[in-house]
Amino acid sequence: MSSRMLRAGGAVYFRHIVGQSLTTARGLDHLRAHGAFVLVCNHTSYLDHFVLTFALEAMREGGWWFLTKKESFDDPLARRWTRAWNGIPVDRERMETQTVREVRRRLGEGDVVCVYPEGTRGSDSRRMRAFRPGAFHFAVSEGVPIVPAVIVGAEAVLPKGRLRPRKGRIDLQIGPPLTADAAGSQRDRAARLAAVSRAWMQSALDEVWTRRAGGILGEIGVLERVVDLRRRGMLVGARRRSLELLIRGALTGVPVSEPEPPGVWPRSRVRALLSDRRNTA
Repeated sequence: MSSRMLRAGGAVYFRHIVGQSLTTARGLDHLRAHGAFVLVCNHTSYLDHFVLTFALEAMREGGWWFLTKKESFDDPLARRWTRAWNGIPVDRERMETQTVREVRRRLGEGDVVCVYPEGTRGSDSRRMRAFRPGAFHFAVSEGVPIVPAVIVGAEAVLPKGRLRPRKGRIDLQIGPPLTADAAGSQRDRAARLAAVSRAWMQSALDEVWTRRAGGILGEIGVLERVVDLRRRGMLVGARRRSLELLIRGALTGVPVSEPEPPGVWPRSRVRALLSDRRNTA
């Protein structure tokens, strides 16, 4: 099967999943910038690749490429699949000359290069792993901006090791282009750019999770119901359990009876919400 056929078939499947799950997409105008940039994003699910792909496809005219672990190119079928989705092989332990040349060529042609600076998938979109420096060195050395992005909820829809998606919501937020300052060595400039990018991304993650916790629950009237029942001493038994189910369903789309997937509010947090409204944020 050709790469074109693989991509066409995969696009139908993953566009359906993303279309069913993507609830908010903010800052998409930042993807419309003319010229090259390095897009950096947190990474908790294989689905992240397709969320970003469809956003870029919708907003940009030029090409885009993903740094992808070189193990994805070992098997012939996996190699064709990865190339169909614009993968550039990268050794996660050391940056090879061939990868550097390919990235520079793509940026030089005005394309976007997408990098997950954590280097591997995490399991919780509230916290990020330590960043690796490669993306920021590319931005500094090639004189292009960093565009930061965060995805929340993909790890609940398609957790690591799972082939069939769950019901759930995904939120995407794109930040403004960030450029390196001119002071110091290239290494120092890249380090500062990484710090600024990470700060924006963590702030955006916190904002999205707060919006989920307060906004969604507020919209469906759960918080008012919890306060009223607590005031009347009626937040007990089956009513309490049903509220717990509603809260988890609103936040994650995952019934409370199912195993708790990574990256969602833990049951302890939900129960804390039912005990004390101050824990809603």
